[in-house]
Amino acid sequence: MHKFSTMFFILAGLLMFIFSGCEKKTTQLIPLESISFTIEELDLVVNTSEQLQILFIPQNSSDQRLYWNSSNNDIAIVSSDGVVTALKSGTTTITATSLDGSHVASCILLSIENIFTITTAEQWYEAVDIVKNNGD
Repeated sequence: MHKFSTMFFILAGLLMFIFSGCEKKTTQLIPLESISFTIEELDLVVNTSEQLQILFIPQNSSDQRLYWNSSNNDIAIVSSDGVVTALKSGTTTITATSLDGSHVASCILLSIENIFTITTAEQWYEAVDIVKNNGD
């Protein structure tokens, strides 16, 4: 009988050790309350890029993934990580939306200008034509 009770306690202890690592660990999710851009306006030159920054409230919210959008992809495009690239002169609004769609920030008015370095009369005439045609 003594061998059986010793084996029972050894087996019970072994099972407790094995299953003690199987506890379900809970992680407290911190909900997102709001998002906003760190700037309200951005001026870019054609063919340049800028990383946009978002302020998350609270700053340690669990899910900070965003969808990005430009209201006019002919003027500027924005990558999935918030890098906006100016394509031609004009204005567009850049919008960031939380992954679940519950929070939106769209206060960026992006103005894009052409900058010219003119060293010859021919370049001056080309620049005048581009300005007349709004960057086309």
